[in-house]
Amino acid sequence: MTVQRTGAVLAAVLTSLAIVGAAPATAQAHPLGPAAAAAQNGYYDPAKPGPLPHEGTAGVPSHPKTGVRAMTSTTSVENGQITRSEVLTRSRSWIDEHVMYSQSASHTNQYGTYRQDCSGFVSMAWNLSTSLTTATLPTRMDAIGWADLQPGDALWRNGHIALFLAWNDAAKTQPIVREEFDFGNPAVERAWTTQSYIRTFTPMRYRNIVDDIGQPARMGDEGIAASASYRYGTQEHMFS
Repeated sequence: MTVQRTGAVLAAVLTSLAIVGAAPATAQAHPLGPAAAAAQNGYYDPAKPGPLPHEGTAGVPSHPKTGVRAMTSTTSVENGQITRSEVLTRSRSWIDEHVMYSQSASHTNQYGTYRQDCSGFVSMAWNLSTSLTTATLPTRMDAIGWADLQPGDALWRNGHIALFLAWNDAAKTQPIVREEFDFGNPAVERAWTTQSYIRTFTPMRYRNIVDDIGQPARMGDEGIAASASYRYGTQEHMFS
C-alpha cells in the first residue's frame, strides 16, 4: 500500500512539472525597456531585425592578441575603461585595412580577432573580450540623448550598430559614422543623411568609455563639413 501511495505522489509531481514546462513563452521584451520600445514606435522585433543582414553568430570570442602591446595611460585592457581617442584609433584600423563585411569570417590585427560584421566591429573598437551582437551589446551600453553624442558613442537598433564620429551638418541631423554594414562592402566612414532611417536608431554610450584627459570632451556646435577635418585629441580625422 505504501509503495502504491508513493508511486501516485511521484506521478502527480511529474505531471505538474510537465504542465509548467509546457507553458507558452512570453513575448520578448525590448532590451532597453518599454520607454525605448515606445521611442522606436515598437521597431524592436526579434523576427524582423531590419532590411540588411548586419550581423552573424552570437558570442564569437576574440582570439588571443598577437604580439605584446605596451601598457600606457592611454592603452586599455579588455572590457576595461577606454578613452575616446583609443576607440577612434582602433576603429580606424579596419577602415585602413579595408576589412570586408562577413557574418562568419573574423579579422585579426594588433587589436585582436573579431567577427567582421557591425557588432564585431564595435566590439573591436571598444576592446571587448568577445564579438557581441546587437542583441547582447545593450548589456554594455546606456541610452543617451541625441544632443549628448560624442566621438566613440554608438547608434543602435536591433540588427545594426554603428560608431558615432561627428556631425556632418550644423543642425546636427546627419551623423558621420564608422560601420560594417553589408555584404560586399568594407568598413567605412560616411555620413547618414536619410532622416527616416536615422531616427530608427537609439544613441548609446559604452559604459566604460572615458574622455581623454586634457582634451575637449565634445565637439563645438559648428558641425563638420564633408570636406573638412576634425581633430579629437592628437588625431586628425579627414572627411572627403
